[in-house]
Amino acid sequence: MVNQNEQHLRQWWDNRASTVESLPDVVGASNYPLDTGTKRYLYNKINEFLESAPCKHICLDAGCGVGLYLPTLLNKFEKVIGLDLSFGVLQKMPALLQEDDRVSLNVGSVFSLPFKEECLDGIFFRSIFQCLPSDQVLPVFIEFYRVLKPGGIAVIHFKNRHHFLYHLGRIRRQLALRKKRSISDNELPPEAEQFVPGEVYHRPWSWYLDHSQRAGFEIISQFSWQLFFWNRLERYGLSKTMETMERFTRQTKILERFIRHDGINYYALLQKE
Repeated sequence: MVNQNEQHLRQWWDNRASTVESLPDVVGASNYPLDTGTKRYLYNKINEFLESAPCKHICLDAGCGVGLYLPTLLNKFEKVIGLDLSFGVLQKMPALLQEDDRVSLNVGSVFSLPFKEECLDGIFFRSIFQCLPSDQVLPVFIEFYRVLKPGGIAVIHFKNRHHFLYHLGRIRRQLALRKKRSISDNELPPEAEQFVPGEVYHRPWSWYLDHSQRAGFEIISQFSWQLFFWNRLERYGLSKTMETMERFTRQTKILERFIRHDGINYYALLQKE
């Protein structure tokens, strides 16, 4: 089953790479233009996670895509291995990164990493979990644990189902029905998903972190971002106002704890014990 899913995923991404020209669009990156303050805030948070690696010799960018985060990783680590399931996607990467002596590009799967045990100092894994079958999330965490050195870190990102708008929606439905309600598709457990390559799956943040601990990781830190879907607010002229308000709230310690887990985009810093 893993091989079948892997094959379907590879075909889907190879096809996308052959039909889409814009580099962010190839990997499905958001086209909403974050303001400078927000970019700085997210960059600093991710940098803090990466800086915590005890040793900074070699880092794996698992699912590196077109290399959007390779420059960030190269600022912290001496060498970065870019791994992606799709050769077509890797071919889209800018020549400057492909020819960088500090970068090694490989076609391979996170389901079975082509590395020996305890050989990496860090792993960066952004925007990939939501593209994988739910039953392969734990095996991926186990693979990460296997290839990391003791004390090594994994910086992961995923789409969080239990975000602010989800909670508002539940309250609204409960008030409207005032009786036992049926479970919607968005509330089904991840194990009940019918996996379709190319779909983006939002799963609860606690579900992901529980799986990371089952693989042996210690959760060092975590944060989330994006209380609202910015493109929906743009039509009302509210996106920038709400973006600024959220950034201010998250930078205020007393307020941040109330929305720590409520962002659509969720980041966690894990460490191999």
